[in-house]
Amino acid sequence: MRFNVFEWLTLFHILRFSHGFLLPSFMDSDTGKHLYEFLESHDWVYENHTVVTPDGYHINAIRLPRARGEIPSNKQKPCVLLVHGYASQPQLFMVQLNDSIAMMLVEAGFDVWIMASRGCVYSLKHEFLTSKDAKYWDFSFHEIAYYDIPAYMDHIRNVTGNEKLSFIGHSMGGLIFLAFATIRPEYLKRIDSAHAWAPVVYKKYARTTIDPKPWREVRDEHILKGKKNVANEFSQLRMWLSIMFCHEKSPFLDKCVALQDDFGPDRSQIDKSKLIVYMTNDPSGSSFKTYLHMLQSHQAERFQFYDYDFFKNLIVYGQFKPPLYNLRSISGEVPIIISYGINDYFAGPEDFERLIAETPGAVGHIVPWPFFNHIDFVYAKDAKKLLYNDCIRMLKMYATVTEA
Repeated sequence: MRFNVFEWLTLFHILRFSHGFLLPSFMDSDTGKHLYEFLESHDWVYENHTVVTPDGYHINAIRLPRARGEIPSNKQKPCVLLVHGYASQPQLFMVQLNDSIAMMLVEAGFDVWIMASRGCVYSLKHEFLTSKDAKYWDFSFHEIAYYDIPAYMDHIRNVTGNEKLSFIGHSMGGLIFLAFATIRPEYLKRIDSAHAWAPVVYKKYARTTIDPKPWREVRDEHILKGKKNVANEFSQLRMWLSIMFCHEKSPFLDKCVALQDDFGPDRSQIDKSKLIVYMTNDPSGSSFKTYLHMLQSHQAERFQFYDYDFFKNLIVYGQFKPPLYNLRSISGEVPIIISYGINDYFAGPEDFERLIAETPGAVGHIVPWPFFNHIDFVYAKDAKKLLYNDCIRMLKMYATVTEA
């Protein structure tokens, strides 16, 4: 393979960076930074919190209690909990800096909590397991909904004294809220409002070209033996490939942009200077069982518990088919805003309309941009005016400050 002069210089800079030198000046300074480096480099006021769940997982969250330069006070603020999507991490809610949903919420007067779900690179500890143990990865989104969300709601109440909070979940984060609402209904009275961004519960009308066939025959025993897990730490190879080929001056940048088309083509909303930041930090780890659980529900066209097999279901659930997450059991007293884009290739408008119709208290919100796709909720250059402003307005409408 022959390299031109520019490519050789790029490779030279990459090799320098890999040995601890600074990034080339033409790359975004946030490239490759882990979460805490990112927060400190931008002087964000933050706290790191850890909660141990009843099943032993150490779940970390970033708290943004106040804006930069804001004088600390004992005045209570309305709380909001943000939960990321599958194999993602908290930083995606912050990458756009002052135009990010995280900083906008802080500036709007919220006490912001961003959870790193179990299996994320920032939540890999356990009371007696390590991430090298196959048993560690024997969880799906069900455990996040059943254990992690209630544990953090209790922790936030204990820290802030605020009985209630608002919820924002992107992709699987929104799906987790809907599962949580059906299996932990006692906590719903402590939710001011929930905002589910592109929760792919049903995908009969999906248009993605990602082929699930290679995973269809993978059964539970593979998971328990640790044969099929999503990488639980940043891939150095992926990072260097992204730095080499996906920076703003790379001749291959358009190829990197094209990789995002599986979410729904919307190239006009991709900030090419920030693309490398996203690609060097995401995905950030989760269990394969979580992916398989979502795939099972999609293929069965029913929002269901994990499907082991005919006989193990009988042992675990007392019935041959896995139970449903009964959406119709959700109390209609909690406002649930389900936002989606018409151009989301992971699910069609018909799928979201079905979900809204089955969920008491839910209202649909179509993002007013015809090409808005699945990752535009965190990637789009214009997300502030297309989504975030309206979301914060609705959050304020329902937000309360109540003593525990």
